[in-house]
Amino acid sequence: MAPVRNGMIRDIRRQLFDKMLALPLAYFSDERKGDLMSRITADVQEVESSILNMLEVVFREPIIIPGSLAFMLYVSPPLTGFVFMLLLYGRSHWRHRAKPQEEFFVGARTTGRAGFYSRRSAGRHAYHQRV
Repeated sequence: MAPVRNGMIRDIRRQLFDKMLALPLAYFSDERKGDLMSRITADVQEVESSILNMLEVVFREPIIIPGSLAFMLYVSPPLTGFVFMLLLYGRSHWRHRAKPQEEFFVGARTTGRAGFYSRRSAGRHAYHQRV
């Protein structure tokens, strides 16, 4: 994995260097050299860490999921079957109940927002009457 990461970082640094060479001289007179170097270094390190995290996830997850399932089956096959049945039941059960719950939360949010704005409006009205 290290050769892939190093190759990608090398390509990014080469592209940045070529871009810096293509910039006009006026750009370098307006910007401080230390700021440019700091930004370039920080950006390359950020991209490097993002690429490394993505590569780890891409290669690690396909191994962890089957390994976890195999371990669950090794430890307790009946419990593993129960967990899968529970997951399937929960998925089908909550799919049918999702619509009424969404409507409830939208209604509650709308009612709460209306109450908040009416209270705010009443407070303004009372303030203007006092003044």
